[in-house]
Amino acid sequence: MAMTVKTSVIWISCNYFYTYAMINSSMTSLFVISNSTPAWSYLLCLSPLVPVALRERFSLTQGCMVWLLIVGFSIISVEDSKSGKSDEANATIYGNAACLLSAISFAVYGLFLKIMIP
Repeated sequence: MAMTVKTSVIWISCNYFYTYAMINSSMTSLFVISNSTPAWSYLLCLSPLVPVALRERFSLTQGCMVWLLIVGFSIISVEDSKSGKSDEANATIYGNAACLLSAISFAVYGLFLKIMIP
């Protein structure tokens, strides 16, 4: 029962942030940032929070790809925030932040399942 509750909380947070981002962000930002989940999963699997048996080894190629991804969606987020009205720009920034939280939440969800279900 406890695992079900933990899984449900993580899953609901993923979907809540994604839905908020769909309302307040551009489709380009939503697509690029939400597809960054594998990068966040990789970074989480490098962390000491993961048991040693499941931990990933650092690869320079994968590290460069994660860095390029972060630079890419940072550029898109900055360009989206340069809209004409300040209210729309603030909503877009909050939408992009929610989309980033959603991607990280999906990575946490995947890692949680990887750890809890061998």
